[in-house]
Amino acid sequence: GWQENGIMAMEAEEIGLHQVNEVNEKTKDIWFPAKKYGYGWGPPVKWQGWVVLLAYVFLVATGSVFMSASPAYKEWLLPSIVLLTALLIFICWKKGEKTQWPWGKRQ
Repeated sequence: GWQENGIMAMEAEEIGLHQVNEVNEKTKDIWFPAKKYGYGWGPPVKWQGWVVLLAYVFLVATGSVFMSASPAYKEWLLPSIVLLTALLIFICWKKGEKTQWPWGKRQ
């Protein structure tokens, strides 16, 4: 009767809340969310992600200025940018949401 339906509804609520808590625990350490459209990660959602992103921009910008100014270091400019970009992608992969190729709302 109605009591069984009420108990089942309460159990379903508890299960739903438990699943939400599990999701919250998993997303608590996410620095970079998955993009809503396309593949990859969006802007950081935690201060640690912003530090990583700003450090990347700073290192690429200052490295580009100083390395391009010196003929002895010009040949190291592209490899250093590739290395820094690979490091950024690795950090996004480790500290970001699992990424895929979505086209709209996340389910």
